[in-house]
Amino acid sequence: MKLLVALLLSVTMIAVPAFAADLQLESGFGFTVQSGTWSYENGELVSDAEKGKGAWLVSEKTFADFDLELEFNTSTAFHVVVRGHTLPTGPVPEDKPVEILPHSNYGYSIAADERSPHIEAGSADNPSSELRFNEKLQSAWTTLRIQARGEIIEIEQNGKWETTLHSHAFTRGWLGFYLVHDQSRAGSVRIRNIEFTDHGHTGDWRTLFNGKDLDNWVEWGTETWTVKDGIIEGTSGPDKSEGYLATEETWSDFHVRGSFKILGDGNYGLFYHSSIAYNDENYPIISGIQTEVAPGTPSPSGWLYESYKRGWLDAPDNSRPTAYALNEGEWNEIEVMSKGKRVTTWVNGINVGNFSDDKPNYTKGAFALQLHAGGAEGILWKDLYVKEE
Repeated sequence: MKLLVALLLSVTMIAVPAFAADLQLESGFGFTVQSGTWSYENGELVSDAEKGKGAWLVSEKTFADFDLELEFNTSTAFHVVVRGHTLPTGPVPEDKPVEILPHSNYGYSIAADERSPHIEAGSADNPSSELRFNEKLQSAWTTLRIQARGEIIEIEQNGKWETTLHSHAFTRGWLGFYLVHDQSRAGSVRIRNIEFTDHGHTGDWRTLFNGKDLDNWVEWGTETWTVKDGIIEGTSGPDKSEGYLATEETWSDFHVRGSFKILGDGNYGLFYHSSIAYNDENYPIISGIQTEVAPGTPSPSGWLYESYKRGWLDAPDNSRPTAYALNEGEWNEIEVMSKGKRVTTWVNGINVGNFSDDKPNYTKGAFALQLHAGGAEGILWKDLYVKEE
């Protein structure tokens, strides 16, 4: 069964210190209250909501692949949200600071409503829909098990398989609990026996960067590329021009990922299907597709650009919530998957780009880290991995 539907839940952001450090989760992470009242009583996580009011609790960390099992007892509509994100509500208006924009929570939501249990899922840009569970809740205490592996999320209720979701909208995100703002009634939820195992990224990934030196990489241009403490640092060289750090190996179909931290202004990118040569002026000219990496809020990071030929293949759109996927000044994760004509990109686990290239100019080539003119303060890269598709 293939499903691509969407979840859009409005939330008022409330800054509250994390209180749930006492939760005995295997990974030892805490939670932050976004709204409502939450407490931890006798080994149970408890929330009560007044009529017409909801309550949100989200984990401080984000996760890609995981196993989650818990028991809950609810008297009103209650959602478990996985791979969640808090982003501006779309369509995002122009010329307004992100701090004053209304925000919503997005992700895969398992609706534990005793009247109508279902799953909602999808991207931050698509209209809302849902898939009903096979059966309603069978007991006061219900056991829910969720397993996420790549694009596949499997859900069990009381030991019985319910549904398998196939979606690439989110590849990582926070874990959240949501007591729905039901206009018809007040309600409460109790959650116990939470068991969570973080599996990171599962699959046949192999390293592109050994964490020690630039073996199997080639430097192009006069920009400077160095390795320190398992991190590649790119900074502007004497010409303050344009440079690349490219893999010796080439790929056709692939899924690549890496973490980056932008140190200042400039323009950067992760190229694929690329090749590089010097022109008569000893300037490196690249042929290939760039997955944009650039600072800013909103940011064009994750959109696709073909150098020296077609330009933007998937142009930035600041009205989309996904334009706000970048965390400025922090480490960010970017992913690119190319399979046949289809290219999909993610920033911090949020699907940004979906492009089908019917007439590709490049179908095989190297990966290349770009440091563009003006990027004097540079960029950091780490955790670079690839797998065949």
